[in-house]
Amino acid sequence: KILHRILLSGTLYPGDDPNNADLLACDHFFLYCMTEHEYVIMDSRCWLDPEITVPLALSANPCFELDRWYWCHLGLQWGF
Repeated sequence: KILHRILLSGTLYPGDDPNNADLLACDHFFLYCMTEHEYVIMDSRCWLDPEITVPLALSANPCFELDRWYWCHLGLQWGF
């Protein structure tokens, strides 16, 4: 899951302030298993309800782009 945190870091997501230097912080994202089939992405700069869950099967695909997937889902939650 550390790799996933690294992949998510350093990208400007919908609703992010581009002048915020904290966007590159290593504690920006936390990932944890919710069930044996999905995990949760917690964004310390953006609290979402409900939290965004990722099916574990997606991360097994070498072509899966977690940062792009998260960007799209975050945009949908923010109404972009």
